Amino acid sequence: ILVTDTVGLLTVFAMQVFQMNKPQIKRAVAVACSAYPIVGSELLRLRLNPETRIPFNEVGLQAAKEIGDVAAEGSHLGNLGIAYAQLGQARKAISFFKQRFVVAKKTESLSAECSALGNLADAHSMLGENEIARRYCEDEISIRRKLGDRRGEGNTLCSLGLIYANLKKFEK
Repeated sequence: ILVTDTVGLLTVFAMQVFQMNKPQIKRAVAVACSAYPIVGSELLRLRLNPETRIPFNEVGLQAAKEIGDVAAEGSHLGNLGIAYAQLGQARKAISFFKQRFVVAKKTESLSAECSALGNLADAHSMLGENEIARRYCEDEISIRRKLGDRRGEGNTLCSLGLIYANLKKFEK
């Protein structure tokens, strides 16, 4: 068994224990359930398809709420949105990304706001709602400039250029 498989098996076990509702160990297990889909998010994306990742993040979201970890709650919402977007369920993804944005505002995390705005732009673009996507990109660019995040600004400008191409506004 690979280390990643062992960690995954332990996490599945922890998820099951968390759902048993045993108060004496629930908090410790909730912390593990909330942390793994965040810390292991890249590993999960590489090894698991979106349908399989969704339950990890649903339990992680529930656990984050249980322990009051608002930042982790936001990460799980974003990861759920990404999984649903990858499944082609853009409307459901948008719902999660909007919740992610609200949490980012609450925690005053400008980088998390940018992430949510970019994801919202992508999801609306998937639906052909390019004017809405454009507005989200412009909001993201504004925040990236405030942060001095030139790389993020450049990436978002590239996305905005693609949106303008979809809108047939080639002069932009």
